[in-house]
Amino acid sequence: MPFTLQPEQLDAIAPFTVACRGTTNLVIERVGPSLRVALGADPTGQDFLSTFQVERPLGVSTAADIRARTDQAFLLRPHAPDLLLRMQAICPADEDRIIFVGSLVVSSEEDMSRLGLSFGDFAVSDPTPDLLILKRSQERNLQDLALLNDELVRSAGELHAANLTLGETERRYRALVEQQPLVTYIDELGDEVVSQFTSENVLELTGYPAERWVHEPDFLFKVIHPDDADTVRRAHVAAARAHAPFKADFRLTHGDGHTIWVQAEDRPVCDDEGTPLYRLGYLMDITERRVAADALRAAGTRLETLIGSLQAGVLLEDKHRHVALTNEAFCTLFHIPVAPADLIGADCAGAAEQSKLLTSDPERFVARIDEILAQRQAVYAEEVEFADGRVFERDYVPIVVEGVYGGHLWSYRDVTPRIEARREIEEAHDAAVAASRAKSEFLATVSHEIRTPMHGVLGTIDLLERTALSPEQSELAAMAKGSAGGLLSVINDMLDLQKAETGNMTLEHVPVDVGAVVAAVVDIIRVRSDAKGLRLELEVDDGLPGDLLGDPGRLRQILLNLVANAVKFTDRGSVAVTVRGAELPGQDTALRLEVADTGIGIPQEAQRDIFEPFAQADSSSTRRHDGTGLGLAITRQLVELMGGSIGLQSTPGMGTTVTAVVGLRRGPATGPATPAPAAPAP
Repeated sequence: MPFTLQPEQLDAIAPFTVACRGTTNLVIERVGPSLRVALGADPTGQDFLSTFQVERPLGVSTAADIRARTDQAFLLRPHAPDLLLRMQAICPADEDRIIFVGSLVVSSEEDMSRLGLSFGDFAVSDPTPDLLILKRSQERNLQDLALLNDELVRSAGELHAANLTLGETERRYRALVEQQPLVTYIDELGDEVVSQFTSENVLELTGYPAERWVHEPDFLFKVIHPDDADTVRRAHVAAARAHAPFKADFRLTHGDGHTIWVQAEDRPVCDDEGTPLYRLGYLMDITERRVAADALRAAGTRLETLIGSLQAGVLLEDKHRHVALTNEAFCTLFHIPVAPADLIGADCAGAAEQSKLLTSDPERFVARIDEILAQRQAVYAEEVEFADGRVFERDYVPIVVEGVYGGHLWSYRDVTPRIEARREIEEAHDAAVAASRAKSEFLATVSHEIRTPMHGVLGTIDLLERTALSPEQSELAAMAKGSAGGLLSVINDMLDLQKAETGNMTLEHVPVDVGAVVAAVVDIIRVRSDAKGLRLELEVDDGLPGDLLGDPGRLRQILLNLVANAVKFTDRGSVAVTVRGAELPGQDTALRLEVADTGIGIPQEAQRDIFEPFAQADSSSTRRHDGTGLGLAITRQLVELMGGSIGLQSTPGMGTTVTAVVGLRRGPATGPATPAPAAPAP
């Protein structure tokens, strides 16, 4: 059953939470109250990867990297102050949120005080406060035990002179021992474990009363774990026979059946002549410590396995530049003919000198390593070229724990395919730019060369029409004139498109009579619309300012292309032209030009490219209606040159509405023409 947590509930469960949102850039949207105290500031609203450094796992630089590693533990280090967070990343389903849940890593109560934290700032389930209290208690107990041991030695040495005060001393001793959290015991000398005294708190630790420990010889080996019994007995017998200290960690079966880890330590107590009298020791529960140590060893094993399985070459060095851990990929990369395990403890400085000849610049390779180590600042994705042409990306991560430098990690990744692909892309881009430039130059040259003789053809046809021609000849001349005019129109469109793409088109800034421009366009198109039986409707806003400045020729060209295109693809119904005032950022004022028709419409899949050069709605329209597909492309270029935008809405079979917004100025004319800004290539 799904459930949700309120923010205050999440704060109570995980007071060091960091909640982020975003698909590409992660923005911190909430930080747990205890983490805000430790940070000394509220980073809400800041970029997560700029606020926190991800130390583990390696190679995390994007939100996608984090989502790909939700099964791994994260070590986050804020850039200030010096903190370390052990977190788990949670990605709720169907959301762009990432929630980091975990705790602050502290090693002492002094660290908590320095950060302004108390035990109450940790979650109830967080073991950190309990571990710190246990650590403090153990340290105090060991101090007390040392004092107790000194007291016992002194008491034994004075035994022959203190018989009268023995009873009082024993009472003080028992009172002191019973107050300790450690189990204190006194055993007789000999191979067999025979207890003279065991403190009452042994019941709490082991589940067995002190009477059994005292009255049942070798009771220890009745409750010790079978797997540990032989080892512990051999160590105890050896210490007993040598009158030497005994210390061992082993498992006991608790009175309720579960297993605990304990540490036992004792040593012989001698009289003034050095004769051993008995063995004094303690028993301490170390279950949590052993569990933590086992977890640490398991983590180390997992780390070693992870590094060994990586394709990248990884080298972990200690603070003295000796190899702490590496993998097979690193040995292969630098042609090291030994197993990774055999490199542990080797001198890394000497290895760098031996490996430098593999790189394209050996001296720079060594000098750069020394420079990085001197700065002790993380380095990511630094390219290193090898003599054989391969290129590697190198990462350097210093390892600093509680402000103490402990070594560093190197990582080398082969990025040769990516570098080669990048070079190929750059070369392809340069070739495409050159081809585009050659195309524009060719288009301009050919168009100019064709337009000159085409004017001659049109002039000759005009002269021919003035002569005495038969009806058939007149029809043929008219057809030739129409074809030549259409070809000249295509050439002019191509020249306009080339000018717009190369930024060579100019715009005038002269007074514009919007009503006159629109009326002239409608008068030109009306002949075609009347011939098709279409209603040509016109609406011009009466409230347009009278001091508009712009390029009336280009405005006429935009309207003419839009209205002519609407009439061309409309067989019945109407074409409506509407002109209103509008607002456009960066412009004094603007016009909204809207042309709506009841024509054939444009299929959805063709609408995206309809304003591209040579685009057609479909092949059947191309066959039924003449055109090259340049008109709307040129219209888009002109609209963008005038600082505006163009778009359409269309339903196949029901018509199309094209809307263009163009920018104009207000005030007196500033000159006949100024260069238009370069338009982006389509």
